[in-house]
Amino acid sequence: MGAAQHNADIQYKESFITECSITNNVIDTGKNAVLNHEVEVLVSDQVPSNSPDEKAAYVRLILDGDYSTKGEPKASCKYHMVIQGLFSVEKDMPDVEFNRKQMEESILDARKKGAKILVFPELGLTSYTCGDLFLQKALLTKAKGELRELIRFTKGDDMLIFAGLPWEYNNKLFNVAAAIQDGRLLGLVPKMNLPNYSEFYEARQFNAGEERTVRVEWDGYEVPFGSRILYRCTTVDNLMVGAEICEDVWALNPPSIGHAAAGATVIVNCSASSETTGKDSYREALINGQSARLICGYIYANAGDGESTQDLVFGGQNIIAENGTCLAQSKRFVNETIYADLDLERLEKF
Repeated sequence: MGAAQHNADIQYKESFITECSITNNVIDTGKNAVLNHEVEVLVSDQVPSNSPDEKAAYVRLILDGDYSTKGEPKASCKYHMVIQGLFSVEKDMPDVEFNRKQMEESILDARKKGAKILVFPELGLTSYTCGDLFLQKALLTKAKGELRELIRFTKGDDMLIFAGLPWEYNNKLFNVAAAIQDGRLLGLVPKMNLPNYSEFYEARQFNAGEERTVRVEWDGYEVPFGSRILYRCTTVDNLMVGAEICEDVWALNPPSIGHAAAGATVIVNCSASSETTGKDSYREALINGQSARLICGYIYANAGDGESTQDLVFGGQNIIAENGTCLAQSKRFVNETIYADLDLERLEKF
């Protein structure tokens, strides 16, 4: 498909969607709360005062959208968002440096095609099938080091990139999707629902994520860590991105439901979903159905060739859907990149 271009750089800010607080981002807590565009992050866990008006104002901002902005740049035209799902890259488990270089090659290709959102599979930096190697400090340290190199590689690029890796926090290990843009780590979204049945045993190595948002240190600045984070584009109308990981969309109450209720128009999913008989049809119906239910774009990036082991086979079924319609789907058992345009203006009308 063709790739639409935009005449302004894409800039993202994180917006926390936890339910009870406001920081000094709100400078007027009247009926029309004013959001200061110069403050990048709404931090729900740091309340500077006990004013109930401030808390109420934050709830209005998130749930009702009853706010105005000061000086935020506006897109000069309606924009059909270019989406690229990089899904099945060649991998060497667990050669993290090799995997990172493969990601960088894919980023270069995505730049040429004008992609603005790029999604890699679950635990793509290390590979999903590392097993108990995830418990080795050497692997965890190497993963962070290669993430740092990947972040540097994105400097000067407005593309929003999601890459998966293991992340240790408070002596617990989490399966996370790292959001990256323009040489910065914007946030870390942990997997909420761990499959621990049939061929899966993720609870052996990982802990389920929590809804609350905390701050973690990264290269001299703080990064939000939690499942309830949205990435809002300040230069494209109606573009707000939420993330979940693989099993999350198969669960009874996917995180993407909360994301959409809080304003997300695009959901990304870093996945490593193995193949069984008939699973491809079910998976396609699931992703298309979730995009219809949430009236959103859904980018599903699945692990492919290079992840298969004696226990699991991965086919790399990659899907981009919009409001119930499959816009693009990769061939199974072939590592390929798919592209599609999401019509944000059309989604807005529903």
